[in-house]
Amino acid sequence: MLKYLAIASVLGAFLLRGPDLSKKQESAPHTAHNVPHANAQPAQPAIPIVYGTDCCKTESPKSQNASQEKLLPWPLRPEWVIVYVTIGYAIIAWFTLRSISRQADYMERQGADFRESNAATALAAQETLSAIKRQADSMDTQTGHLASQIAEMQAQTAVAKTSAENALLNAKALINSERAWIMIETIWPHSIDQTVEKQMAMGKRFFAIIEFQNYGNTPAWITQSCAFLKLWNDEMFKNPLDYGNPPPHPNQYPLSPGGTERNKLSIRVEWEGGGFGNFAELRKMKEEGSYPILYGFVKYRDPFPNTIRERDPGISFCYRYDLQSNGWIPWGPSGANEST
Repeated sequence: MLKYLAIASVLGAFLLRGPDLSKKQESAPHTAHNVPHANAQPAQPAIPIVYGTDCCKTESPKSQNASQEKLLPWPLRPEWVIVYVTIGYAIIAWFTLRSISRQADYMERQGADFRESNAATALAAQETLSAIKRQADSMDTQTGHLASQIAEMQAQTAVAKTSAENALLNAKALINSERAWIMIETIWPHSIDQTVEKQMAMGKRFFAIIEFQNYGNTPAWITQSCAFLKLWNDEMFKNPLDYGNPPPHPNQYPLSPGGTERNKLSIRVEWEGGGFGNFAELRKMKEEGSYPILYGFVKYRDPFPNTIRERDPGISFCYRYDLQSNGWIPWGPSGANEST
């Protein structure tokens, strides 16, 4: 507003008061021309001579200037050119200042808007940071609770695992105490010295009979069984025992606990390979590194499920005939004599 008042004052000053060069010339004499010289004679004023009726009249300098000024109107006089130029410059300056003022106002509004936007952005960023901090604190708290819950769950899981293991051990102990246990009761013949000669004299091949009995507390159903009577040596011991692929057991009646003859399982197995006629030949075979062996297995089931037990119930056996004790003794590689 102050800029507009200043511009209006300048324009008003130029328009209301024009230049007056005649007064300036009268009030300010030219000193260089008016200074008298010592030897010079005063100059006589030039008086124009007018011929005619008014030839005796003279004109003063003031009347001459007045007559010259009356020749042109004041807006067209030369001294007003500078006024017009100044007015033009003033108008141009006014438009320039107005444009600059508009730009300044626009920039000021932009600055205000920018400051408001920055303030709003800073406030939003601060609120966002506060919200993130609150969320982080909440997550830390939840993490702590979750860690506590996990620790508690691990402790409960350990207790439950221990309880489950104890329950499984109790179940296994109960099953082992009440399950069926089939074991070898006897092997016939107990000695080979006279049995071999008798069997050879009757024209029969040497054979052996293995009797099994259920020493458990529940019945057992035989599912598969096999037995082999062979001549063996130390070199053959390096190879695993060959059980083949025996068929399922045909006997489907249960083998009840007890020691009656009906509740026994008997397996007859005949000699395989080259035979021997008497005990002396058998001793000679022993000296050469060969000896009879009797091996096989029996698999069965009982009322308890196999899901709790690691292996199906059964028994594997392997015996070698010992000439010194004249009887059958357990023998064989690892796992050849075990009960599951």
